[in-house]
Amino acid sequence: MLPLLDKVRAQGYGEDNEEQEEGLRCIGVPVFDRFGVVIAGLSISFPTLRFSEERLQEYVAMLHAAARKISEQMGYNDYPF
Repeated sequence: MLPLLDKVRAQGYGEDNEEQEEGLRCIGVPVFDRFGVVIAGLSISFPTLRFSEERLQEYVAMLHAAARKISEQMGYNDYPF
């Protein structure tokens, strides 16, 4: 489990590829408080039939943009992704 967490931290997002529920994919990114501490996550879920692996980085970028705005509203202006 720890190597997986290191990978998630490094890439800036986590994925659930039907581990929790068959037929469901999820992507999540961190939201930071003013001290740079992760206080929440922002995620999106897809039925696997509608998920496009080719668009994964686009989905992650959209999530990071939204999480960056939320983090800035929380006082954190150095979003790392």
